[in-house]
Amino acid sequence: MDRRLFLKTMATTLAIPVALPTAVDANAATGRWLNLVRPQSGEKLSVIYKRNGQLDKVGYHKVCALMRDVKADQTSVIDLRLLDILDGIRAALVQAGVKNPTFMVHSAFRTWQTNREVGGALQSYHLKGQAIDFHVKDVPTDVLFKWMQQVKFHEGVGMGYYAGSPNWMHLDSRQVGRTVIWEG
Repeated sequence: MDRRLFLKTMATTLAIPVALPTAVDANAATGRWLNLVRPQSGEKLSVIYKRNGQLDKVGYHKVCALMRDVKADQTSVIDLRLLDILDGIRAALVQAGVKNPTFMVHSAFRTWQTNREVGGALQSYHLKGQAIDFHVKDVPTDVLFKWMQQVKFHEGVGMGYYAGSPNWMHLDSRQVGRTVIWEG
């Protein structure tokens, strides 16, 4: 998507006084789904993990498998609130005109050993299956990060933006009321 068009569309979307989780709840009857790609393993997944407000166990287990610690090849449960937040981002991007937003997953669940090797925090939310490092294909990460801050999307999350190649974001689901935002 053209960066200028995306910025204009997101600016228009900012005028809508609706927080993303509320917008997603209106679509709960049709299901919540994600398009995920894991560059390290080459895996691709387009899956519904909730239907009519109920967990789709098959879809959810596929998400957990893709978001595993690839280095240790160890799977863990992934926090449903984190997935719902990602679905909210997906829904907002669709509303802004992005076709099939795809989350490029750099890291999600980590074992203690992998977390230590990558220099992760001792109390990292990755260890609990509550964090993801990602970028969205064809969407400028810096714009997405700024937009999420402006729409007050960040209630009860940890959100970090990292410039570089590729640009990527950290997102975690923490206790509601506890929010941390940073750029690294």
